[in-house]
Amino acid sequence: MVVPTGHALYARERVPEGQEGYEFSVLGDFDANAWDLFRLLYDRIQHGLAVRHVERGELGWRITDARHLVGRITWDPDRAGEVPLLVIDGRPFTWDQVGRMLMSFEGFTLRAFVDDSIEVIGGPLLDEEGKV
Repeated sequence: MVVPTGHALYARERVPEGQEGYEFSVLGDFDANAWDLFRLLYDRIQHGLAVRHVERGELGWRITDARHLVGRITWDPDRAGEVPLLVIDGRPFTWDQVGRMLMSFEGFTLRAFVDDSIEVIGGPLLDEEGKV
């Protein structure tokens, strides 16, 4: 689709109404080749589907041995927006569920950062070093 800053491509997993799943997106400038953007989006999808951040263990869900957790922040309708719902590996997890997974790392240091969900590819949105 054409947006005010260029061309945006989105891929969303088809899930039943009211549920969450995988989402991927890229944004290119107006001169970007649509097929090149699609290939980048496809690569992002393949990587996103290949990497697992959580797995089901004997005691429930846990963070994998890679100790790396990535998820999309969404609205939790059951909590009226008081806390987020996190979509990790295409599956929704409540803030409490994520907290329980983190408790197996009690005493460790947590480094968290928030990143834009759309990958910007070229154009005026990037600075001279290629960063948004």
